[in-house]
Amino acid sequence: MIILRMKFKFSIQKTKFSRIVLRLCIVSFFFSMIVSCGYINNNKRLESALEQAGTNRKELEKVIEHYKGKPEDSLKLKAAYFLIENMPGHFSYDTTNLYKYRPVIEKIGLLRNKGFAKETIKEQVNPLMDSLITIYPLSVIYSKREDDLTSIKSQMLIDNIDLAFEYYNKNPFKDSIIYDDFLEYVLPYRIQNGYCLEDWRAYFTQHYSNRTNGEFLTVHEFCDSLLHIFNDVKIAWRVADQFPYLKLEDYLRSKMTHCPQKCWFNCLLLRSFGVPVTVDFVPVSRVHTLGHEWNVLKLKEGIYPFDPFWVGFNGIRYLKPYYFRESLHPVIGSVQFPKVYRKTFKMNVSELFEYAVKTGEDIPPFFRNPFQKDVTNEYFKTYDIDVPLIKKIKDVEHAYACVLGQKQSWVPVEFGKIKGGKVLFKSLGPTNVYLPAFYKFNNLVYAGYPILLSEKGNSQILCPDTTHTRQVEISHVAYPRPELKKYKEAFIGATIEGSNNNFETSETLYHFNKMYEPGTYHIPFHSAAKFRFVRFTIPKGKLKLNEIKFYSGNNEIKGELISSNPTDNLLFQKIVDEDLITGHVFNNLGDDKNFEHKVWVGYDFGEPVSVSAFEFYFVFNANIRKEGIYELLYWDFGWKSLEMKVSNSTKPLHFDNVPDNALLMIKIHDTDSYSRIFTYSEGKQHWW
Repeated sequence: MIILRMKFKFSIQKTKFSRIVLRLCIVSFFFSMIVSCGYINNNKRLESALEQAGTNRKELEKVIEHYKGKPEDSLKLKAAYFLIENMPGHFSYDTTNLYKYRPVIEKIGLLRNKGFAKETIKEQVNPLMDSLITIYPLSVIYSKREDDLTSIKSQMLIDNIDLAFEYYNKNPFKDSIIYDDFLEYVLPYRIQNGYCLEDWRAYFTQHYSNRTNGEFLTVHEFCDSLLHIFNDVKIAWRVADQFPYLKLEDYLRSKMTHCPQKCWFNCLLLRSFGVPVTVDFVPVSRVHTLGHEWNVLKLKEGIYPFDPFWVGFNGIRYLKPYYFRESLHPVIGSVQFPKVYRKTFKMNVSELFEYAVKTGEDIPPFFRNPFQKDVTNEYFKTYDIDVPLIKKIKDVEHAYACVLGQKQSWVPVEFGKIKGGKVLFKSLGPTNVYLPAFYKFNNLVYAGYPILLSEKGNSQILCPDTTHTRQVEISHVAYPRPELKKYKEAFIGATIEGSNNNFETSETLYHFNKMYEPGTYHIPFHSAAKFRFVRFTIPKGKLKLNEIKFYSGNNEIKGELISSNPTDNLLFQKIVDEDLITGHVFNNLGDDKNFEHKVWVGYDFGEPVSVSAFEFYFVFNANIRKEGIYELLYWDFGWKSLEMKVSNSTKPLHFDNVPDNALLMIKIHDTDSYSRIFTYSEGKQHWW
């Protein structure tokens, strides 16, 4: 998401003069922003945009003249007005130097074609990306922008409008679309700021129109048929994260990106064929501490949120019951979004934004972006809460409801007007903890204790009671997702095998027939034979291992690491490195009974040896880990330490003298990380 940011590089002195200077800077910043966004009465917005276009005004006027005086083009003329009126504030980054980073894309494509796993690609690509941005800082791209008003050409706008109408009218499900949604979520020539201006409609319609000629019963099937074309695009979490995906060409070559880029791509694809699709997002949540984006199909009958990456046919309908809180998501469990926002082409001026312009009050960067709107009420029942503020601050009229994000940072997700020492926050998602805070001099200032908003809309102030303490049992350091059960069950059907002819024939030394909880397990064998090769196989599903060992008598034995996919042997080293923190997730979705279709890892000892036992250890990030160092913290206008403990197993830890009614968190020292926040009641942890 592109957010217009303001950074003050001077120190703020506590004097009346400096406050006046600060206010003038803020007023000047926001006034110029609103003028650039054309925030003027409706009948003047077009002229304002044309004036701001400068020498490019003629290009925009050509578009208007192209459709004027033609009754059959009256809707296209209105569409041209809509685009030009809302064009101020939209821009592209300069891509002149983008070629300098292209070796990263080429390497990703090469490794993918050779069948390397994502982890292997990451280990080979990330050092290249890091070296390139050291030589060519990304500021050469992100510091220079081209405003659409002053750079877009008339023919590009005309082509965009004509193709948008052509395929909107061809859409067999046109009657299920509101015309205003066509204007906002089909017509615009760009999805969001920063990306290069390109003729993406022409690309998709020329290459894939034949895929829309079938008979589709619903618009959902129509969308699925198009999205399926690009089902080979994979999510690339932590693979060249910093690569500037600003052009369609780079995306098509990589086919390995993150949710924001895939959301953008899906909008280009589906809008090309007249389907109103946009991007909704949550700034932060219990599961998505860095925020999360997804696509949404907008129809007369309602909205259909869907995963940006292909999840199979009927994927358009897949997420709705989970995001609407009608049922539990099978992977992440309860989806407890605090707020949901939608990206728009049209400017949306909030009450807060308008107030900041008039008064110069500083507001968080998130709320300085006018191309988004709050749509939380379209997803689930929300609640308004009146929050008492313990602290006061001068020259600030608004407070913010914040949700905990990454690295202990509180992220503002909603604002409210301060009245009588309280603030009213509207349309908040339940089952979340909100911290009230002020915002001044580009920093949050905590204003009160956290508020727990229950599922039924009741609010509980989490003020720690240090006069009443108790013992708490900590069994997890993260919310235990439902998907973890599948990892435990993946052991069922796994085998340990020995061979002397590279597994042309083999003897089964052990057959796993039950699920396993995280921990350490030692499995003895009862074979008198000696083996040169041994391996651990999994038949299907996902399985997590942190360490494996083979024994001959009481002695651990090692050989050359072998596996079903030699290209990934580097990754498999993580389960034999004697480091309890590292590990590997084996992913095998096949059902074949033939071993060549199974995932396996083992040793070549070089000669037959006696193998008497197999030992394995696994733990999830959510579990207490053997030899882990854990510190329990509680919130009281900052995180305060209670006690630190070292675990000697995966069993729960017990902490004494924990204040009642406290918001808690665990610091994991050996990984320098933190748990999600939680409360403790009825002998259980409750995650928020």
